[in-house]
Amino acid sequence: MPSPPFALTSARSSTSLGTFIVHQIVFARNTSGSIRLRCSAAGRLAPNTVTQRLAALRFLYIQVLKRGWSVAETPYPKKVLHLPQILSQQEVARLIDATETPFQRILVMTLYATGARRAEVAHLKVTDIDSERMVVHIRAGKGGKDRDVVLSPALLEELRTYWRGLRRKPTDWLFPGNRWHTATPPVTTKVLWTACQQAALRAGFEHKHIHPHTLCSRCRVNWPRLLCRTSGSSTACSSAPVPPRC
Repeated sequence: MPSPPFALTSARSSTSLGTFIVHQIVFARNTSGSIRLRCSAAGRLAPNTVTQRLAALRFLYIQVLKRGWSVAETPYPKKVLHLPQILSQQEVARLIDATETPFQRILVMTLYATGARRAEVAHLKVTDIDSERMVVHIRAGKGGKDRDVVLSPALLEELRTYWRGLRRKPTDWLFPGNRWHTATPPVTTKVLWTACQQAALRAGFEHKHIHPHTLCSRCRVNWPRLLCRTSGSSTACSSAPVPPRC
């Protein structure tokens, strides 16, 4: 059975839906004469936001309404690339020291030591920690690709300490969900995001936008790096190579 027209499945008609998507984006010329996009209701939009909304509008016209679309009349703004937020070794040590619970601590340390993305850390399995070869197996990472990253001795010792402290030893996921870490599914990526943000606030990094990918960026710029291992207020470091791609 064919799908109903888009206007019938939306609260708005197809004629007004385009305006709704882009929030009244209009073309304007600045003093230099070049075209830029503005939002008449909410002020100027970020270039990346404008690109996303133009792409949505293009999809609406071409795929849904079956109308023509002119790229020349709707130029995309130049993409803005920002340098990643890089933490120093001392700042990473402060961040790990500032974690509120032992579980948050091991999450932050795993993010930093492996350079893995938060979804990859959340979906680590017990069998992915290979202490014989000293590698961590990342399954179905970005692009659906598997890869191995270096397992440092310091992280291995912290993981063993975390394992001994669990009430119920998991058989599948390394970091089980719920507050007692006894659930069948793993933790969500929001748990890792919250762990980084709370540690950043406690460490006094309110002026910095700290998130899990910040630790990945930190691992990229330090080859070889020192994996900071914290114990109370003291910090010890052990040398460990970084995975080639975080």
